[in-house]
This record gives sequence, structure tokens and C-alpha cells, in this order.
Amino acid sequence: MYDGQVFPNQQEKASLRTFLKCTRVSKRNEAPILTLDNIYGTTWLGGVYSLGTVFRLDSSGKKKTLHSFGGGSDGANPLAARVLDQAGNMHGTTPSGGAYYFGTLFTIDTGGRESVLYSFTGGTDGAYPYSHLLLDVSGKLYGTASQGGCCGQGTVFEFSNGILTALYGFSAASDGIR
Repeated sequence: MYDGQVFPNQQEKASLRTFLKCTRVSKRNEAPILTLDNIYGTTWLGGVYSLGTVFRLDSSGKKKTLHSFGGGSDGANPLAARVLDQAGNMHGTTPSGGAYYFGTLFTIDTGGRESVLYSFTGGTDGAYPYSHLLLDVSGKLYGTASQGGCCGQGTVFEFSNGILTALYGFSAASDGIR
């Protein structure tokens, strides 16, 4: 980093824009996560299976793909903004793939290894989590799923200690459907 900036000059900033354009970073993926030494982000497409990636870009402009989504149990097409926990692990969702093909909640550890924390079943837990995640100070993750739940209209969920709990199921248009 140089005086609080990741790239010290316009040429390097242009290189970042070219990189982001070429890797098809979706506008829905929101801003990449900035740390002292790296930029972390996801792409909707690209990677080994063309189903999205998690990447790290260091301050010298060197890109490393941390994970290429395969569309199976690991999920596919990450969309929403990710969060970093206090240990430096990145958490995110995929709206497709997973054990039941209704999306996943995943983590990338500090060594760059991806693990699925939860596979959505499409039932009362929800389906197709497109939303941003929130992380509270105790380490609980919160998010929404666009479908499933008690009435099929989506859920608000909490993930803590390996357990996903549907906190609320949307029921009708007056209730806040999708």
C-alpha cells in the first residue's frame, strides 16, 4: 500500500480496472474487500468451470485465484458482498449449487481453502441466497434467502456454531416478498 492507496499511480489503477473487466466482476458482487495488503473479491463467471471464482489481488497487482466454483456441492456463481471475520476468513453465499442445488453459505480460510458451511435445502431454511451477509461481534452470520421458508417467499437466517436457523419466513406481498 502507498499512503492508504492500493495502487500508487493511474497506470496501476487502469490495470486494476482492466483486470476487473476481464474477470467479469458483477456489479451485484459489490465492492471488493480491502485489507492492508490485499483486495479480495468474487466473480460471477470465470474460473476453471466458468461458474465464478474467489480471488486475491496483492498491492503489486499479482492476482491469485483462491477458489473456482464447480457448481456441485461447493456452489456456483457468487453474487453478494462478502464479509471478513476477525480471524481473516471470508464468508459468502452462492445462489446456486450446493448439495441440494439451492445455494450455499461458504468460507475461504486464510490459507485460501474453501469450505461449505451450509447447503440450502429449499425448505424452511430458504433457497437461493442472493443477499449480503452481516457478521455480528460474536461471529454469527446473518442473511436472507430469496425463496423457501415457511411460505416459499424467502427467509431471514442466522448461522452460528455450524447451525443455520431460519429467523423469519416471508409470507405474502404485504409482508415483504423477495
